[in-house]
Amino acid sequence: MKILLFLLILLAAPLLQAEIFKWVDDQGNVHFSDQSPEGSRRIELKPTTVIETPAAPAPTAQPQQTGEQARQEAGVAYESVKIVQPNDDESIRSNGKGVINVMIESEPQLSGGDSFRLTMNGEVIEPNLTTGVVPLENVDRGSHTLSVAIVDQSGNSLISSEEITFHVLRVANPPRPAPAPR
Repeated sequence: MKILLFLLILLAAPLLQAEIFKWVDDQGNVHFSDQSPEGSRRIELKPTTVIETPAAPAPTAQPQQTGEQARQEAGVAYESVKIVQPNDDESIRSNGKGVINVMIESEPQLSGGDSFRLTMNGEVIEPNLTTGVVPLENVDRGSHTLSVAIVDQSGNSLISSEEITFHVLRVANPPRPAPAPR
């Protein structure tokens, strides 16, 4: 089926290279067409430039390396790491459970044995995250700070984010008044 389609396209190619004509009407508008009306002239088109891309070299087998070794040999360095959710100075209305979803981005993505270390209010709460989405549970109402760092397998910080502040607004249910005596 693919061969038949290829042959049909190959046979139709000369037909697709129709002549193009240009003319100007009575109002001065320029027109182009594949038909030759009276007063038109044929346009010569330059051939299309085709550039062949070189084939990718075949991969070679290499021994396994740790993330740190691969990063050092490749010269890869983290350009940035940041908390994209919650936003800095964002107020979050909690559903009563105090769940806050934290989203982390790094450029480039984590490599090898590196991980994220998430700090809230100056204390490490998640030391070895390998994913950029973290649900924090039972976050008390009030203002909190968050920062994240990328750490290697030895726990050495490679790059850190700026600290952000967010505010949790949790509804405090006031006690109901006692029913009046009858």
